[in-house]
Amino acid sequence: MANRLKTCLVLGERSCIYLTLDGTLIPDDSLPGSTGYVAGKLLSSFDFFEDDELRDRAERLKAFIDSHRHNGYLFGDLQKGGRQATEEELKQFSCTQENGIREGLVYCGRCCR
Repeated sequence: MANRLKTCLVLGERSCIYLTLDGTLIPDDSLPGSTGYVAGKLLSSFDFFEDDELRDRAERLKAFIDSHRHNGYLFGDLQKGGRQATEEELKQFSCTQENGIREGLVYCGRCCR
């Protein structure tokens, strides 16, 4: 939530949980449309038994994500003007890399800014 983007955890074909900016969880059956998809980033509290079905589902999910990969970057509404950084964010990005960019940030691959 550090980036202040709306988040949705998809649990199945018709099951998801939206996380609002204030931390409210909203179960829903309408999945988000156009978005950036990721998988394998959440750690479970227990180990799953990896059988053929689970491996097949993981492979199909990877193929789906690969076929819907965005080219480069995602933008929100650029006319909103942003917001002031929090104290935590100021500390997080306070160091500078050798190339002069703040630690944790990179140049855009498309516009090099």
